Amino acid sequence: MVKKLSSYFSFTLPGNIWRMLASEHWLVAEIRDGQTRKANFAAVDIRSGRLQWDYLELPESWWVSGTTIQTDTLLVQLYPDPQQPQTKGIIAIDLPTGTIRWQQPQHSFLRLTEQGILAVQGTEGESIFQLLSLATGEVVSRIEPVQLDDFSSPAQPYLLLPTHYTQENTYFGSIVSFIHHKLGLQPQKAVDYAEFQQLISISYYIYEHKNLTNYLLILDKEGNVRLHERLASQLPGIGLDTFFIIHQYLIVVKDKKDLIAYEL
Repeated sequence: MVKKLSSYFSFTLPGNIWRMLASEHWLVAEIRDGQTRKANFAAVDIRSGRLQWDYLELPESWWVSGTTIQTDTLLVQLYPDPQQPQTKGIIAIDLPTGTIRWQQPQHSFLRLTEQGILAVQGTEGESIFQLLSLATGEVVSRIEPVQLDDFSSPAQPYLLLPTHYTQENTYFGSIVSFIHHKLGLQPQKAVDYAEFQQLISISYYIYEHKNLTNYLLILDKEGNVRLHERLASQLPGIGLDTFFIIHQYLIVVKDKKDLIAYEL
């Protein structure tokens, strides 16, 4: 008898999951409600599979977005002017407690590096690049523009993202033929594909009632189906990174609200 994948955790969150962020020990979902124009976040401790919290007290309720996670810190950026796409303001959230650790209202986030946070501060048309401490948000040093490429991003060996193949790619046709032979279905538009240990993961789309439906198929190397799950229906288009693997867990979002992890 083929052993199906078992769920490690499953949480229904209070709003549509718009983005997922991951670190070695944490998952953070960015949640948005277009009707109330409120954005918030929820954090899951991967080590315990526990929902740590699902609400933050932030100074801005809509023009805010998560950027990255490092160790036990979530970095959030603010958009002070809705008419302009530029960011201004960084907030660091302590993930174990769900509280604000520090704020830098005059800086814009560039990227996370092994040395700290690269940020930019604008003063009368001049952009000043600085390195901020992840722990405190304090300015560590000023960075010249020519030095920006000297800062490397932290490695993420625990994280596996799928490869996205559109219908223009040669591999897309091979995967479509495999699914058609296995399930009698004809995937459309694009697929996400990943191999982990002895398992193959494929996220694909088919038309149902003139709209796209997204399915996730997990098979072992012998071709046995370990999981076949509908993730979303009535979609206007395709998405990217419809699943990812962190440590030995496969992470998916179902119906925009359910955050699910399967043990691989």
